[in-house]
Amino acid sequence: MEEAIKSRRLIVRSFALVIIVGAVLLTLPIASRSHSFTDFVDALFTSTSAVCVTGLVVKDTWDYFNFFGQFIIMLLIQFGGLSYLTITTFTLLLLTGARIGLRTRLTLASQFNVSSMQGIVKLLGFTVRFSFALEALGALLLSFKFVPYYLTQRGLAGGIWASIFDSVSAFNNAGFDVHGGFRSLSQFVQSPIVNLTIMGLIIAGGLGFVVWSEIFQRIRERKFVFSLHTRIVLTVTAVLIISGAALIAIFEWNNPKTLGALPLSGKIWAALFQSVTPRTAGFATINHGYATMPTLLVTMLLMFIGGSPGGTAGGIKTTTFFSVFQYIKAVLTGSNRVHVAHRTIKWSILDTANAILILNITIAVISIFLMSIFEPQLPLQRIAFEVFSALGTVGLTTGITPTLTVGSKIVLILTMFIGRVGVFTILTGYIFKPELPSYTYPEEDIIVG
Repeated sequence: MEEAIKSRRLIVRSFALVIIVGAVLLTLPIASRSHSFTDFVDALFTSTSAVCVTGLVVKDTWDYFNFFGQFIIMLLIQFGGLSYLTITTFTLLLLTGARIGLRTRLTLASQFNVSSMQGIVKLLGFTVRFSFALEALGALLLSFKFVPYYLTQRGLAGGIWASIFDSVSAFNNAGFDVHGGFRSLSQFVQSPIVNLTIMGLIIAGGLGFVVWSEIFQRIRERKFVFSLHTRIVLTVTAVLIISGAALIAIFEWNNPKTLGALPLSGKIWAALFQSVTPRTAGFATINHGYATMPTLLVTMLLMFIGGSPGGTAGGIKTTTFFSVFQYIKAVLTGSNRVHVAHRTIKWSILDTANAILILNITIAVISIFLMSIFEPQLPLQRIAFEVFSALGTVGLTTGITPTLTVGSKIVLILTMFIGRVGVFTILTGYIFKPELPSYTYPEEDIIVG
């Protein structure tokens, strides 16, 4: 148990270390187009957003940072998505062939959200190779659109760079882009290749490496009977994407500032994209500042749920959402067991899921409360949207991020960090230690409900 606590602390410290190093580099004059020092809070915000693969920005990535600054941000996204420990451990194995110690194995298992260390080295190798292969494929596909689009403005190199940067950002569910003007991908709202590639990368990164490893293994074995975890992830992901797209289409269909001005195909692409991106990428092809209130609420729910465990996405995770739903169903039906697809889910897993849900809601409420103090002039729904975006490490915004006060930026920095590292990891690593009392007290009923 002590080793598990040390592993969680190592995860927290490694993310914090990368964030601080990134902030220092982004502060330097060599990182900005103006060749002047960047305010440290803004640099820290940008570094945290990149490492926590969020995408909220106080400085437009293309307009403010030069190539060096953008390259640093892309590296921070890569380190944040796969984690510093994953990349350094894989590099060490590749260069030296050294054996991985027990603590490193425990840390990797905790990072991938798996309960067993068996096959963890194999999963590590698969994760890095799969990630780089998908990012390379994504960059190639995006280049077919970005290279000709930017040929006269930025030249061949500019189009290639935009393709590489956006591919890395999308797979790692980061939401950073190099298109300028805080526009994200709004100018490509009707482009099939951009929509399909970015959505594909977002979903691929958000499903989780354990799921992809099992899918490829089943394909090799030609046995298509998946584990309960993989079935839940694939089913919940599909349901959320389809239902989210349908609801967004309904609420925005006639909104002239979002979907209303687009042709039929454009409306379909935009609705689908806005359903995928909250899971948890942060790219946008419409301006959420003009979205209707129901759409903002749907988007906040999708951001809060996020992607799946062991991947590049944030949020409470699809399996947590599913487990809480099943727990509620069991309570309402008076059952003391949860059965899914001829399997029983352990009650300890349901307890963990409920704790994660309550803790994340608590963090969201505290962050909204603090930001409402620092930003009394902003509507509560815009503050809530920003907080859910930060906690879910999404990066979507209604446009208020660049105008926030220092206090609000610090609140969001902490919220992004908690959202990426995990409130459960932080609390069990530093505050709450396991207790195994050798005694029990008499039981007594209390009235609830």
